[in-house]
Amino acid sequence: MSPENTSHEGTESDEAGKHVPGSAQPPRPQMSDLTPAPIVRPVHPGGAVKVARMLWLLSFAVGLVAVVIVFLSRDAQIDRLRDIVKDLEPDQATETLEAVATVVFWGSLGVVVIVIVIESLLLLLMMRGRAGARWALLFLVIVQAAAGVLASAFLVSSGGEGTAVFLLLAAALVLASAALVAGALPGAGTWFRAKHEARGHRPE
Repeated sequence: MSPENTSHEGTESDEAGKHVPGSAQPPRPQMSDLTPAPIVRPVHPGGAVKVARMLWLLSFAVGLVAVVIVFLSRDAQIDRLRDIVKDLEPDQATETLEAVATVVFWGSLGVVVIVIVIESLLLLLMMRGRAGARWALLFLVIVQAAAGVLASAFLVSSGGEGTAVFLLLAAALVLASAALVAGALPGAGTWFRAKHEARGHRPE
């Protein structure tokens, strides 16, 4: 074969390997891994978890009812607290007594509300399969008991209305404690492990 023929054939090969503008794009290579993505199966909560959720929701509802009753009687409560502070510090000015009574009232009521809000957020985490939220809820129940004692001291007046608030706060604490027990039952632990396994995590 002559050098001219060799040169000519090489030129044709080079031109054949080049991509002509405006022509169709060459097909992309096929993916090597054709395994479909894993499908996470929904794991529905068992009886123990449902009972725990119901008890927590009842505890929130009862606690909020107590908060609403105290809020609606805030003027009378602040006046009562002002008289208590006046008995302890009779030399204080009226403005100071009013300010102290207002701070004590809203501070005590705010602690109760904050505890309920944090507990509700932790309940959401627990229902998403976060077993560690139960330990945080245990700590919050202890805080709730302390908040109930604080509210009973400053927000519960004598009489029918004060007795109702006290009973509501006590009922909320009892319901929260029962919810903790339900969330610690073996059936609840099985559900938490199933949730972790469904997400591909090791069970706790």
